[in-house]
Amino acid sequence: MSLPETLALHSEICEAMHQIILMENRCLKSTGKPPDEAALQAKRIKLAELSASLATIQAQTSSRPTPEIRAAAARAQQAILKALLVDRENEKLLLKAIAAPVPLKTTPRPSAAHFHRAYASAR
Repeated sequence: MSLPETLALHSEICEAMHQIILMENRCLKSTGKPPDEAALQAKRIKLAELSASLATIQAQTSSRPTPEIRAAAARAQQAILKALLVDRENEKLLLKAIAAPVPLKTTPRPSAAHFHRAYASAR
């Protein structure tokens, strides 16, 4: 497979990864719970494909990229950047979902007798 073809495949994998992360984001926003195991497994599989694709690209990289190669690499880079932005939001939503709610501390309202004693001793 040539480098432009490999980059095109890599770009498709990046877009698929972006779609998986968007699906995870919708799940987190709608339910407030982490995605199920099937969604996590799909993400793991796509990450493995992404790593293999990147290794293939690194093995095929030449010293002088053509404009076609630059364009394909830019498309893949844009897909990765979009996925990273959504994934960052997902991390915040996950932290919010799994963090234990902190109870609000409220001080009890002092009674009228407490005020009378406090001000009586000040005289």
